[in-house]
Amino acid sequence: MPDLRALIAQLGRPPYRDGSSTKPGWLYAPMSDAFDVPADIPVHKPEAVRDDYRAVYAAGYPWAEDVVLDLGASTGYYASLPCAEYHGIDADPAAVAVARALALPVECAPITELNVRTLCGLYRPTTILLLNVLMWLWKCGQDRPVLDAIRDSGARCFVQWAGQESGGL
Repeated sequence: MPDLRALIAQLGRPPYRDGSSTKPGWLYAPMSDAFDVPADIPVHKPEAVRDDYRAVYAAGYPWAEDVVLDLGASTGYYASLPCAEYHGIDADPAAVAVARALALPVECAPITELNVRTLCGLYRPTTILLLNVLMWLWKCGQDRPVLDAIRDSGARCFVQWAGQESGGL
């Protein structure tokens, strides 16, 4: 098994990618809550992420038969939802390396209309997560095409928009 601490230490290292950790060696989500990750690894805003998780979990009940597609999965925190299947995609290879070391099904690829349509055709998600990602898609002109692909999938979608200094909306 790869050295998890060494992989986490690569998070946020240059070259910077939109949506990636801005604090080198810090996790974005509190992975030790649900996965075999040392509790002393620093986390950006653990309470905010836990609040988001609770809101998504509460709104999605029951989860037992859901197929979740997590766009912007980072290290795969939402794989802990009690769903039938979880599939993640993230553009940051360092975050994906951490997820893969934890045996979480997160693939490294950009979040584009074509990729979302392909993944929706492959996995047939019933729920799509787009959490703290929409602003990055907007910056590169992919927001409308990706949202159209999500709409066309027929899946319900949880969206969180977080702007600079917003703390998430």
